[in-house]
Amino acid sequence: MPAQHDLMKPRPISNECIRNLTREAVKLTELFQQKHHFDNFSMLKKILNYYSIELVKWPLFHSKLYGVLLIHKNKKTIAINKKIPVSLKLIAIAHLIGHLILHNFSSCHIYHSDCCSIFSNHFITPPKRVFNPNCYAADLFAMELLMPKTVICKLIHDNFNVYEMANYFSMCPQIVQTRLKDLQLPLLKNPV
Repeated sequence: MPAQHDLMKPRPISNECIRNLTREAVKLTELFQQKHHFDNFSMLKKILNYYSIELVKWPLFHSKLYGVLLIHKNKKTIAINKKIPVSLKLIAIAHLIGHLILHNFSSCHIYHSDCCSIFSNHFITPPKRVFNPNCYAADLFAMELLMPKTVICKLIHDNFNVYEMANYFSMCPQIVQTRLKDLQLPLLKNPV
């Protein structure tokens, strides 16, 4: 039996799974993102409307609880913790949409910092649970939806610094740097 710390290490998901989730994220971005101005807020609203998902903002119990996906009698609701920063709200919404699209959940899913596999090694609380490949896939989906690789490469080519890129995507600079690291792209230098 593997050691407990080995169970918490992210293991790669299949290349086919990554291709599928990337394809789904790209499809949604092409359908709902504005062509001349990148706006994650309006894109997520359109996606929520497209899938008939109600969004509510609740003062959820704990700051580590980002959001909850509830499904009851074909009614889908995402409840987001209104106490977390805007960039984490966007990620939580995209993550929970990812679960709905990728995994066809039929009841509920809770998204919290311990579930946040992509960010846990970088700047959020380390995972305390066994690695969950569905959560990892939903994180990858959220990142591709909110910060597409093609757009990031264009912004790097246009010499955006980390703060300009963070502003462009409505994310914090740490999340942009994490995405760059995940894509194995050069980390951006902060402006002097």
